[in-house]
Amino acid sequence: MDDPSWESAAFRFIPDVNLDSSLKGSLRAAHWSMSDDDALNSVFVSNTDLPYNAIGHLSPVDYKKGENFPKTGPNRVWKVFSKEALKKPQLMEFFSELRNVTKANYKHPPSGRPKFRLSKNICYVNAVEWLASSIETSALGGRNCVNMLLEDLGLQMIKKPIKNEL
Repeated sequence: MDDPSWESAAFRFIPDVNLDSSLKGSLRAAHWSMSDDDALNSVFVSNTDLPYNAIGHLSPVDYKKGENFPKTGPNRVWKVFSKEALKKPQLMEFFSELRNVTKANYKHPPSGRPKFRLSKNICYVNAVEWLASSIETSALGGRNCVNMLLEDLGLQMIKKPIKNEL
């Protein structure tokens, strides 16, 4: 490869910052100054001093119309997002019952913005994926890469911008 600058296009990942805990349990409504009769389905916070970012109730994916699934009680499934792993005593502040606690780390989205042209004859179709993720932007990225490769290979000289409507 003539140009090693393609290495600079590598994604830089920030260390794991998003952690989720999935669990079955009963949300402790009193923690949020609510009565047990209030059906709380999600909690989103902007206070960075709290140990969690969001708590949400998960509905079953195989739910059929007319079928009952738990809307209250210890069989509800919850997902808790946090910056650091929450220990059982911390989770017990928010839940009166806990079962089946599982934890998973998620990578922070990439911080770098890759270029379409990584090196001569090497293009990255999804260079705008960080900004807009859709089939239309992928199609435009593909078209952009094809035009650059045709120019690199000397098969087509692009002298003016091409305007296409999707």
